Amino acid sequence: MSTDIWECRRTGQCCRLFVFTGVQVSEAEWELLEKDIKLLKLPKEEFKKYESQRTLPLIGNKPPKRCAFLKGENICTIYQKRPKRCREYPIMVQKYRDSIVFHISDDCPRGEDLSKIIQTNPPQKLKKNIGNRKLKVVLESFFEKSMQAYCDEEG
Repeated sequence: MSTDIWECRRTGQCCRLFVFTGVQVSEAEWELLEKDIKLLKLPKEEFKKYESQRTLPLIGNKPPKRCAFLKGENICTIYQKRPKRCREYPIMVQKYRDSIVFHISDDCPRGEDLSKIIQTNPPQKLKKNIGNRKLKVVLESFFEKSMQAYCDEEG
């Protein structure tokens, strides 16, 4: 296992905690992965749903659902061409005129460590991108946040 905090530890944890939809992909990412998605042999209506939403397919009817490309415990069958959102996990960034907010998922085994590093000693490249803006780091469970919304919807 790698000791580099920036390198994914490939636990597969992020691939099995979906509540609503799979990972949102760009048009270019969909085109890159469409052949792989077709190989899943989804029912036509289900494929059309994922195609129109531009999301990776999920397995499961109730949360937690898992990515259809996760095999075994933690093997991503599309790892080399995984979408940008998968590569950036567990960080989601919101940019505003005067601030940048880093939402970091503590569902990821490295989430807490990443949070501490970004708050105390962000890499030079990150400092450069932040510039004069205020930096805020929020450590939270993306899964629990989504589950709360799911439970609120269910009534």
